[in-house]
Amino acid sequence: MKLAFRNKIFGGYSEKDVEILFNLGALESLCRDLQIEFWQIDAYTRKNNYDFMCALLFHGYVTACKERYQKPKYDKLQAIIWYEKISQTAKDELGRLMLDLSGDIKKMAGPKKKVN
Repeated sequence: MKLAFRNKIFGGYSEKDVEILFNLGALESLCRDLQIEFWQIDAYTRKNNYDFMCALLFHGYVTACKERYQKPKYDKLQAIIWYEKISQTAKDELGRLMLDLSGDIKKMAGPKKKVN
C-alpha cells in the first residue's frame, strides 16, 4: 500500500510502499493497545473512528513486520500521518483489506450448531 511520508528536505509529502497485514493478531494487539475487549471494537469504532483507523494502520504495519521478521522502522506518529494524507487508491486498498479480514472472521465462525 502506498502511504504518505513527510519529506524533510522539500517540506512536502511523498509516497512509499508499505506492507500492511490485517489478521487476528493485529486486532488482538490493537485491542490491547486501545484497552478494549475484542467485542467492543464496533462501538469503539463508531465513537473514535480516527483513533481506531490510525491504530489499525500501525498495528497492521507491525504485524507485517513480524511476518517478515523485521524490526518496525516507523512509530504511531507516522501512522497518524499515513491516515491523514491517505490517497484514494490507498483508501480503497485499506477498505478491501478490512473486508477480507471480516470475511475471514465470518468463515471461522461458521454455521451455528443445533442441539437436539
